[in-house]
Amino acid sequence: MSLRAREVLADAVTAIDDFEASSGTAYWRTRWIAIVAILRAVGHVATNLDAAGDENLRSAIDAEFAELRRTKPEPAIYWNFIVEERNRVLKEMTLGARLNITLRPGAAWYNMKTGETGGTEGEPTTYEHFMRGGIYDGRDPRELCREAVAFWNGYLDRVEQRAASARTVAI
Repeated sequence: MSLRAREVLADAVTAIDDFEASSGTAYWRTRWIAIVAILRAVGHVATNLDAAGDENLRSAIDAEFAELRRTKPEPAIYWNFIVEERNRVLKEMTLGARLNITLRPGAAWYNMKTGETGGTEGEPTTYEHFMRGGIYDGRDPRELCREAVAFWNGYLDRVEQRAASARTVAI
């Protein structure tokens, strides 16, 4: 059984790589929006596409989602990151992720008596990714994305195990 939701999850991993590569460019914001949308789409694709036409898979997905709702507000990575960040980004265009860029240019000097000039080399530019607000305040959003991918992998593993068990019992 090959879940379309796994393809969406693979797209999320690619989007995370794009986000990391876009640090220091104007593209980091749109990359963040893409990650957030894709991470939430994993569950929607599983529920709306993967479950269509397969009763065992439908039952497994329904059971796993019921368990997720039962344990709310845990796991926090789902409720406080995947769902909340998606709602902020797609409904309000408010991004929780932030990026500080620190430029460290060298110093230039000019000797007015001799006309001599010189300078020192700067240090590398640094990029600090962090979340602003909520329970993940100060956390690196890239780490949260990786935790979200791990959450979805576990969730989809459990769905597939439930569906496979139901098929075995039915046989």
